[in-house]
Amino acid sequence: MRAFKQLTPRKKAVAIALSREGLSTTEISKRLQCNQSTVARILARYRLNGNTCRKEGSGGLKKSTVRQDRVLKRLCLTDRKASSTDLKTQWETQTGVRVSSRTVRRRLFKDGLVSRKPLKKPLLTARMRKARLAWAKEHVNKSQRFWHQVLFSDESKFNLNGPDGRTFVRRRKGEQFLPECLSSTVKFPVSQMVWGSISSAGVGRLHFVNGTVTADVYIDILNNKLLPTIRDHHGSPENCVFQDDSAPCHRARKVKEWMQDHKIQQLPWPGNSPDLNPIENCWAILGRKVAYRKPNTKLQLMESLVHAWHHELDLNYIGKLIDSMPNRCRAVIKARGGATKY
Repeated sequence: MRAFKQLTPRKKAVAIALSREGLSTTEISKRLQCNQSTVARILARYRLNGNTCRKEGSGGLKKSTVRQDRVLKRLCLTDRKASSTDLKTQWETQTGVRVSSRTVRRRLFKDGLVSRKPLKKPLLTARMRKARLAWAKEHVNKSQRFWHQVLFSDESKFNLNGPDGRTFVRRRKGEQFLPECLSSTVKFPVSQMVWGSISSAGVGRLHFVNGTVTADVYIDILNNKLLPTIRDHHGSPENCVFQDDSAPCHRARKVKEWMQDHKIQQLPWPGNSPDLNPIENCWAILGRKVAYRKPNTKLQLMESLVHAWHHELDLNYIGKLIDSMPNRCRAVIKARGGATKY
């Protein structure tokens, strides 16, 4: 049943004053821009009780006490991923209260505990958190000049059928099986792995990776893509600090020897820390740009990647990502080495 819209106390007082002046309920409703029945109820309530306050409804009695509600809240905070049905069973066992799963959800909603899809973040062990925290404390006070020297790099995979993340579709009732409302799946999706880099000077050379990245493959990428990018952005390796993650192929002995031979300064990097690497934001934008072009073949996918990488990524946006490094470090410190919003 639809509830009647209540007038404000001020409008109620105006309705009573106009009634005393001899105006009819029809005239009063026109002035207050409300239903005539609303005015009639207010005047009748005033004549009967001497005020316009509504009588409090009795409603149904709660089946749980405040103390029992606290038990439910504690159960939820102990296991954040427990379903309302599981919480209902545990609650009944500990307190004896008999309620439905819907009541459990209402009680938790009142405490601000709402069901949401969890964010996907890399698993961080205690050792990783400690390393991230130490790294953030060491680099949080680095100057913008230092970060402008850093060349950030990473690999990422792009699918022909769009990004791996969640997508939404707007449809009417009964349209769930229309082709345009489906998210088609294939057993072996066509994809392309790419290696790229960014700095305050813009994007670097893009490399298409075929197969597994071994130490030899990585050295080939460094020779053909990293060195030209360093010359384009910084002039010489002495003016550049190179960042890559701690993947085994990146830390192989022959790769370290190659870095030393070419006098490449490397930025120490903690494991499982994509939130510290600003190029991750570029990958996300690149994926949306490529999906918008709707490539149909792997060749079109590669062409879309090259075009979007070199022509559709905003240089000012990349500069802001580089300048966000101190804030990323502060976020890691605040989280004691844990996950951050980045």
